[in-house]
Amino acid sequence: MTRRIVAPFLREKLPLAQGTLARRRRIPWNAGRPEPVFNVLELTRSSKMIAKMRAELTDLFDRSLSSGVRMVAERYGLEAEAADGALTRPTLEAALEAVPPPHQRFMQEHLDYYRRRLSVLEKERAEAALVVWSLEEPLVWLTGIVDMLEVERLPWVRGRPLKEGFRDAPPLLTPGETLRQVVHILKAEGYTPREEPRLLPPEPHRLVEVVTPRLRVIAQGRTLEESARLVVERTMTRWKEEGECPQAVAVVDVGGPIPVMLAFDDPRPLVWAEAGA
Repeated sequence: MTRRIVAPFLREKLPLAQGTLARRRRIPWNAGRPEPVFNVLELTRSSKMIAKMRAELTDLFDRSLSSGVRMVAERYGLEAEAADGALTRPTLEAALEAVPPPHQRFMQEHLDYYRRRLSVLEKERAEAALVVWSLEEPLVWLTGIVDMLEVERLPWVRGRPLKEGFRDAPPLLTPGETLRQVVHILKAEGYTPREEPRLLPPEPHRLVEVVTPRLRVIAQGRTLEESARLVVERTMTRWKEEGECPQAVAVVDVGGPIPVMLAFDDPRPLVWAEAGA
């Protein structure tokens, strides 16, 4: 019979490995450790905490969308209840999928405008787009959101019904309607105009004529008119760099040393012939 030899170090390190296979004791997986305790109460609390976090995130998205729609509505002179919106990825396809069918058709008819708007959002490095549409007519506005929480949850759409008596086509954009929107935009940006804004085509020489009498500072070594030309050139250069292509420019005195020049852009063509002046 062959005698089993166990080295001394095995006796010290693994005492349960001694003896024959028949007498070897099985070592449990948690030897030397207490049995795990599964607390049902703790598991229930964790589930409730996860559910609460999801509900809070949902509420955050809803409140962000509601406040965004309200701000855009105020900016363009709409009633808060006459607009709806969605949070989407900053692409044309995502925006088209979010809006109602009449607004989809309107956007497809004015693709150049919306592609230009999305290029501005791209230069702003927007992570998401706030898409707002009127519930009374097929008008859509796009605004960029730079820091977006949980982009993977987009799109986020409220989906309110269109107003009764919805117009299939928006009215023509006249200088009067443009000035009405300009006043709301200035108010939304915190300006208090001291006069009625002057609406002009984006032509440098005409803008210089209107900016000059409203300018209260002069650049060193330049005349008042040369300073006004410098202001106009730099402003239009900045617009070009940002991707803006305004249909019209509103010039207004707000009490500062330099008058405000507001670039106005809309998907509808501006009918200048109806200016009446």
